[in-house]
Amino acid sequence: MDITGEFEIIFIGFIFEVIITLLFWVLLGLILKHYNQRKTVHTRLMFYIFLCFSLSVFFSAIAKLSVLLLESPTFEEVDPNISSFWILSRIIPFRISFALISIAAFLNYILKAKIFEERRNKAEYWIAIIFSLITIIFSLIFVDQEKPIFDLITFALVFLLMLLVYVPFIMASLKIRKNLHESVYRNASLSLAIMAMCFILTFLWFLLDRIMIVAFDSTGYTIFYFFGFSSTIIGAFFTYLGYIRPGQKQILTKELEQT
Repeated sequence: MDITGEFEIIFIGFIFEVIITLLFWVLLGLILKHYNQRKTVHTRLMFYIFLCFSLSVFFSAIAKLSVLLLESPTFEEVDPNISSFWILSRIIPFRISFALISIAAFLNYILKAKIFEERRNKAEYWIAIIFSLITIIFSLIFVDQEKPIFDLITFALVFLLMLLVYVPFIMASLKIRKNLHESVYRNASLSLAIMAMCFILTFLWFLLDRIMIVAFDSTGYTIFYFFGFSSTIIGAFFTYLGYIRPGQKQILTKELEQT
């Protein structure tokens, strides 16, 4: 692929991520509205989780914009002698994005524990903390233009963290669904399970994208990259169906009962 084609793919990725960032901002607005109506810990945690997700996509878009402005199709071609290299070396390879995603994943573990568990599993709690910290520290420290294996390890760590957090979330959502009788809450529980599956798939696709790039020495984005963000969009939709919509319906029902 020639240099023009590479920049075209990066620009398409940039536009794609701007759209997803706007989508997350709309979702954040709905969550904040929901929180103002019912000030619960669950809603506050959900807001912080999607704030981290939205910022991670925003910084990913900034990474692509930086590459376009610097006219360097890959991080490896950015001049290490420029004054802004340290911060660029964390933005362009998505390291700041991954640190934010790791924070969101841990907050999601806390949310899962508060929704589905009567008593916190201390061993599981500390495993989640330690693995999240390992992922954040590795993402921000182990950055080397000449060692793409560090990028691959970072992607793998984030994917493993998503499995650690979201597989139990899926199991808990489906388990509690069996004990629910109202269709709105049964559907909400299923939607949350699908949301969690979508976020796992997002980072599976991103990991496969990175493996393809490293294996074939490609500077562009593979189809797996677009699969990843498509999964993110679907996950955001099911977040609305699983958390925000049932709460809004409950509030509306109470208002109608009072009239």
